[in-house]
Amino acid sequence: MPVRGRDFLEQEDQPGAAPVVLLGHGLWQRQFGGADVVGQDVLLDGVPHRIVGVMPPSFRHPYRAELWVPLALRIDPVAAAGRFLYAPARLRPGVGLDEARRSMRELCARLDRQFPNPTNARYAAITPLHALLLVGLFGALGLLLSALGLYGLLSFQVARRAWTRCWHCGTSRRKIAFAVPMKTSGLVRLVVVLLLVAGVAAAQPARFEYPFQDPDRPAEERITDLISRMTLEEKIDCLAFRAAVPRLGVKGSPHIEGYHGVAQGGPSNWGRRNPTPTTQFPQAYGLGSTWDPELIRRVAAQMAQEARFLFQSETYSRSGIIVRAPQADLARDPRWGRTEEVYGEDPFHVGTLAVAFTRGLQGADPRYWKTAALLKHFLANSNEDGRESSSSDFDERLWREYYAKPFEMAVREGGSRAMMAAYNAVNGIPAHVHPMLREIVVREWGLDGIICTDGGGLRLLVTAHKAFPDLPAASAACLKAGINHFLDRHKQPVTEAVKRGLVSEAEIDEALRGPFRVSIRLGLLDPPERSPYSAIGAKHDPEPWAKPETRAFVREVTRRSIVLLKNSAGLLPLDLAKVKSLAVVGPLANQVLLDWYSGTPPYVVSPREGLERAASGGPRTTVARSGSDRYAVCR
Repeated sequence: MPVRGRDFLEQEDQPGAAPVVLLGHGLWQRQFGGADVVGQDVLLDGVPHRIVGVMPPSFRHPYRAELWVPLALRIDPVAAAGRFLYAPARLRPGVGLDEARRSMRELCARLDRQFPNPTNARYAAITPLHALLLVGLFGALGLLLSALGLYGLLSFQVARRAWTRCWHCGTSRRKIAFAVPMKTSGLVRLVVVLLLVAGVAAAQPARFEYPFQDPDRPAEERITDLISRMTLEEKIDCLAFRAAVPRLGVKGSPHIEGYHGVAQGGPSNWGRRNPTPTTQFPQAYGLGSTWDPELIRRVAAQMAQEARFLFQSETYSRSGIIVRAPQADLARDPRWGRTEEVYGEDPFHVGTLAVAFTRGLQGADPRYWKTAALLKHFLANSNEDGRESSSSDFDERLWREYYAKPFEMAVREGGSRAMMAAYNAVNGIPAHVHPMLREIVVREWGLDGIICTDGGGLRLLVTAHKAFPDLPAASAACLKAGINHFLDRHKQPVTEAVKRGLVSEAEIDEALRGPFRVSIRLGLLDPPERSPYSAIGAKHDPEPWAKPETRAFVREVTRRSIVLLKNSAGLLPLDLAKVKSLAVVGPLANQVLLDWYSGTPPYVVSPREGLERAASGGPRTTVARSGSDRYAVCR
């Protein structure tokens, strides 16, 4: 909304005229819903004020407002003294105009008490301390400038020369001017001028270009500010693989796979044909066979370390810190074909390990996550035959006590704030647009981060489920159901949905809050030094997958994953003193299998190699490569 209201000021700038008020852009949106309010009256401290304009988003900073308001409205700052209210964007949502006015007046009063003067004139806070602290900016001359600056500051005399308006409440304040005695040398006067400029810069109310960059502001306030500065196209772009806004310096993170190790290679080319080795643990079924939540937490913590390393390292600068794991689905039927992705079939067992895995990925820091755990696939994604259009049907008890229980545990106990919807339908409604996402996952469980589609899930709503006539209608339904991240070609459909009125820009704004909450928890909007993980991947930080202790840990996890179901006649463990030779029979004797979600391991140990190492100096090992049976015999 452009600033207007010059006519009002010209007519009413008379003695006894009603005071006027200029609204901050964010306050205008929150309190008045973006309506045209110019010319309306609003009560401030019980006194009617005429609304004369709204600040545009680009002038939401207080120091910009002070310079811009008189120019834009052609008002003499002296004549306008005490007549304006500028509401900065950092006001909490729901704060009324009266409360904002009182808060600003209280702040002015505190400044007056802190910096008293005999004439009782109000002025902006520019102190000698600010100037002295900034002397270090002058490099090698710091010590000399400090001495000279202190001398100059002690010689200052306050001279009331001009008026300016306070950016807090519009009240007229006297500008501070400093006079240096004429006997002072030219060099000293030059130093004093430089120190004064530095002190003025230090007195500015914000240390960041935009409020959303300030880590000390509330997260929701930062998100509101960030979204308000984005174009519609940027907003739609952020509903995708990476919530990044390059124009504003916002760095997002892509997703990576990581069921049992960071996947940056492997058979599925997760490394885009440029694989990076990463530690690979046993498959999720093997991890489930450990029955050890603490061990699983340590596995996920190692993965988080490697993901952060790759993401932050200047050498690699790849991967991501949003990990699509753990898999909280249940392997109810081995004919599913993807049982190796999950921990088992019992909901409590799977839920307990999903909680541990989530905690390992996200870390123990109370503010920042090392990586984000994105649960897969919600819900009842245990049918591979026609999964793009099939429906998993069951009653509410089975829904809550069986299929949904591991997800609920991972969210409520583990702290996961990200989830992927499943391809299939649940009781006839495709999971991507099911009311369960918003009504239960968000409102009941408290997941306030990412809810994403599965890869191609948007398209399947039209082509497989045939639930919608076209992609714009499907994308609008996803957003309304709670989806806020598309692993799909979504830009054109969402843009068209907005044009057709199927979804509003306000609904897109609300959807974006989830991905940006995750970004804030990952520290992506904060200065790097604020994060406890900023040193990971630094120049001299060794590659975590190459450390000897990492190899020892992988060996420990692998050993703990083995379950001995039967030991007829006490054959195991082998007595190497009695065994003369070993035969490893089958096509996998010299192989280490990698699955769809595997990365590229830094090393492998095949069954034959492992037996040879164990039998070093003992029995001879023979390998038979033919045959379809996979077994070992000894004699």
